[in-house]
Amino acid sequence: MSPESPSKLLRGFEAARVEIAEEVQAHALHRLSRLHEEAIETARLANLLGRSPFVAWLLIAGLGVVALTSTGAVPLSPLVLWSLFTAASAITILRLYGRTSVVPFELMPLRAFAADLDAALLFAGFAWGAGGFLALPQSSNPLTLILFAAGTAAGVSALLRARPSLYFLTPAVILPAIAAFLRPLPDAPLAATLLLVLGAAVAVATLLSGWWQARRLGLAPLVTFS
Repeated sequence: MSPESPSKLLRGFEAARVEIAEEVQAHALHRLSRLHEEAIETARLANLLGRSPFVAWLLIAGLGVVALTSTGAVPLSPLVLWSLFTAASAITILRLYGRTSVVPFELMPLRAFAADLDAALLFAGFAWGAGGFLALPQSSNPLTLILFAAGTAAGVSALLRARPSLYFLTPAVILPAIAAFLRPLPDAPLAATLLLVLGAAVAVATLLSGWWQARRLGLAPLVTFS
């Protein structure tokens, strides 16, 4: 064996050690990055979970107001049918919250909750929007229609402050706008136009709010239920 062989062997071992150390470090950094992303997602979904019951109570409160003001002005059967569907959508959201709040900081249940909430909000949006046909009096003016549809959609979006509220907003705004023409309601073109414009404005504000929340959580993934 030549005199240079031991030093070459040592250099080979050192190079292998450095390579292994770099691979371990890279793996650790990748894992840390993934854990950080999961923490951000958990925080975002936990916030969504914490706000969801307020949406249900908003729907129940809105249901009560509409039922009281429309009783006697619209046929009882469609009003009761609309009330049942709207109440069912609110109860569904509360059940989803109750099921997931047992494990509020586990990512997989939160992901399942978010997917179920999307479907529940879509159902709630169709149920609420159907009120344009079933619950509003024939003499409803544009302001009434806007408060019923765009006002409720804005309330849901303000409570959730996240993209899933668009599942509610879309049918809750479009169906009453269609009802304004088909029933027809007074000043249907004006009412439908204002309703769609305000609905679009709420949708844009919701997307901006979701972007800001994601940015804030990315910088400081703290969970609040406010």
